Amino acid sequence: MMYPVIVTGSATRIGKAIAKRLAARGYPIILHYRRSEREAIELAEDLNAEVVYADLSDSKSVQAMVVELSDRKIGGIVNNASSFIGNSPAERLASDWNELFGSNARGPFFLTVGLIGSVVDGGSIVNITDIHADIPLKGFTAYSMAKAALSQMTRSLAKEFAPRVRVNAVAPGAILWPEKESSEEFKRTVLTAIPLRRLGTAEDISRTVQFLFESPYITGETIRVDGGRSL
Repeated sequence: MMYPVIVTGSATRIGKAIAKRLAARGYPIILHYRRSEREAIELAEDLNAEVVYADLSDSKSVQAMVVELSDRKIGGIVNNASSFIGNSPAERLASDWNELFGSNARGPFFLTVGLIGSVVDGGSIVNITDIHADIPLKGFTAYSMAKAALSQMTRSLAKEFAPRVRVNAVAPGAILWPEKESSEEFKRTVLTAIPLRRLGTAEDISRTVQFLFESPYITGETIRVDGGRSL
């Protein structure tokens, strides 16, 4: 029997690709969104999926999502939702800090811990981290710190939840250009730093998530999908 998988931030971009791939493998999908309600509803119609709202940077909203879903069995969680905000150490904006750590670390932690009792034996948690958890990105200090916390959460919860539930991570490199317009100079700089000299695709990430869901003897691992950029 295939149990539902929750994919956070699944209305657009990488999250959408993950939801579509897992659905194609037969997993019932629970789509989570914060801002992209219309896109989530449209995708839910295509995948015959459920839709749930939560602001992962708001602890009460996360708790409400946990309560909404805790009365059922689930096959796993993909913690994909993420805010990407630039700030230097000198800026130290409290609102950005709360948003980044809320969406990238605190929210995934309390969602996962809150629902772990509903995850079936043999279930899987996959966190979408970032190569910048290990290689900080200049101008994105708080973001890099938050992803590092999610990376450490992966290893810690793999120990906490074993042997019943596996916890792994996928660390993307340059997969999609930021939603805000990027200059050609910026794009050239990024591509030059990638040995394979191209961006990855959302399907590269979704394929790796599928692999981790279907690999019953892997836990506590992070797979980098970055075209060699972190070498």
